Formats: sequence, C-alpha cells, structure tokens
Amino acid sequence: MFTKVRYWRYQRGLSIKALYEKAGVGPNTIMRLERGNVCRLVTLLKIANALEIPLWALFALESDADRDRVEYGPKLRRQS
Repeated sequence: MFTKVRYWRYQRGLSIKALYEKAGVGPNTIMRLERGNVCRLVTLLKIANALEIPLWALFALESDADRDRVEYGPKLRRQS
C-alpha cells in the first residue's frame, strides 16, 4: 500500500523524527510507511492528525504532473 506520508511530511517541513514524535508512533513506522509497507488504520489516523490533513489525503491519487512538481530534497528527488 502506497501512502503519501513522505509527500506530506516534506510539504509540512517535518523530519522523520519530528513527525513520529508529533504522531506518537515509532520512527520505524514512518520509515516503513514511506517505503510502502502497511500499518493499522489507527496509526494512519495519528499520522494524518500530526500532519494536520484528513486521512483521505494520505491516499489521494496524484497525476504525473503533480508528482514532478514535488521537491523531495537533493538525495530523494524523483527521477523521470
């Protein structure tokens, strides 16, 4: 399952540490979600609340144009 955790984390200017502390989850949870692993719905709700977004925004589909506009940082920038 792919979620947009990394996208929203970057949009909010949060590090992994800042997000997991704000959400009350472990650091491995954030890293696993950003790699596409699954987790419980309750965990996703905590993360969505920490990011100040509705839960559905973690699953919203994006167009290729939207994906290309996202800045992932120098080491994580997506290549087309």
